[in-house]
Amino acid sequence: MDIYCDYPGCITLLGRLSPEPREDGHRYCFIHDTKADICEGVVASFEWLKPGKHPQARDIADEMIVFGGKVCCECQRNLPASADYFRRDRSQTDGFTRQCKSCRKKRDDKTYEADRDHRLEVSRAWHAKHRDRIIVYERERRARDGERIRARQRAWYAANREAVNERRRAAEAKKRAAR
Repeated sequence: MDIYCDYPGCITLLGRLSPEPREDGHRYCFIHDTKADICEGVVASFEWLKPGKHPQARDIADEMIVFGGKVCCECQRNLPASADYFRRDRSQTDGFTRQCKSCRKKRDDKTYEADRDHRLEVSRAWHAKHRDRIIVYERERRARDGERIRARQRAWYAANREAVNERRRAAEAKKRAAR
């Protein structure tokens, strides 16, 4: 019979060599065993890991990393330490950024929106300055990868034929109405 940690939200398998039950009859993994008295009644959302909520929050978060979990420094969610949830960062000891992908995307979107006009202006200026270079590159790319590009375009058209035809019909109706 498999024995799991009794702490709310914890899915740690204790195995056959599980610790003896505490006075309250519960068994906890080594992360929650010493903290169980402090953390009684905590829900699975790991609310207690937020700064100021738990005196040893950083220690607990570090212990979770050992088990393949990682706590996002922004939203404080405990997520699997994998490329599905965190971006790669070689400077970190576990190889992942401190922020989860969803929090990082929110921050990047906010930064882009705050500086959107300047970024677009710089991009337009670069394209205007290097117009000849871009044209040469596109010609070479189409000569080199032309068949692959056309195959991808044909596949997209086949998948979106109805939407394309609808747009064409709307454009034709608009032209007729303008005459």
